[in-house]
Amino acid sequence: MIRRTLLGATAAFLGLAALAAPSMAQTYLPECFRPAAADTPTITATNPHPGPYKVALVNGYVANTWRQQMIKTLQAYAQQPDIASQLADLKIVSVGEDFPAQLAAIEDFINQGY
Repeated sequence: MIRRTLLGATAAFLGLAALAAPSMAQTYLPECFRPAAADTPTITATNPHPGPYKVALVNGYVANTWRQQMIKTLQAYAQQPDIASQLADLKIVSVGEDFPAQLAAIEDFINQGY
């Protein structure tokens, strides 16, 4: 269950990345993400699921200002017209310091197709 949950959380973030770039090889400021060795292959993936997308963020510990910034940044990003047009739904849930509740919320979003 934990592996599936973590994969689901990762997929949610990758889904957001897919909105901004059609492949993993095309990133914002690619010079910051270049491989250490010049001969390292770059993974390129096409998006098999066209939008609109359902995106969810499950927030854990709420007393950290970085978490508040993360939520506000996601909300601002999602409101950009070129991104908003590709989103069917955006859900943000904060569960406090309850780790089992965080895992349950992630699992619930996975089951709902986020």
